[in-house]
Amino acid sequence: MNEMLSNQGDYIPYDLRTRALQVDPVLDVYWQEYLVDLFRTMPQKYQKNVYQQILIPKNIVYNKEAQTFDYKGKNVVGGGGCH
Repeated sequence: MNEMLSNQGDYIPYDLRTRALQVDPVLDVYWQEYLVDLFRTMPQKYQKNVYQQILIPKNIVYNKEAQTFDYKGKNVVGGGGCH
């Protein structure tokens, strides 16, 4: 048990994890505003973990110059088209 408690350096509380995982740049036109609000209200000690564990794998990066989040993935909805 002590081993589990001492390894919380990468911990993200469930509510923050859930909210960050809901972000989808392909489906939500307001995703950038949502992330800015989320990070504004999030305790600073969790910001790095949310960014590294959730946003980077989703191809979402932070643009320091513009102070915004950018999506570096493909804007594709669905797996294929109908013929």
